[in-house]
Amino acid sequence: MKYHARNLPQLYKEHGPAKASMLVEAEIIEHIGAMNEQMNELTRTMDKMIDMIAGIAGGYKALRDNVERVRGKLPEDEQ
Repeated sequence: MKYHARNLPQLYKEHGPAKASMLVEAEIIEHIGAMNEQMNELTRTMDKMIDMIAGIAGGYKALRDNVERVRGKLPEDEQ
């Protein structure tokens, strides 16, 4: 159950301070756990993207090296 700040006084009146505090704390802990899992998923996604970009950059470097090697082998009038 999601608790809103505007509803907390009513929650404390209905359940008393001890139980209401436990309910709110449990909700906060669940929310933090969900946020932590989302951050972990985002981190895994970013790691994959970094690996992909590094692979693409490596591919372009190899392509550039090959183009420069081929250009170096061509006679001056064909360049």
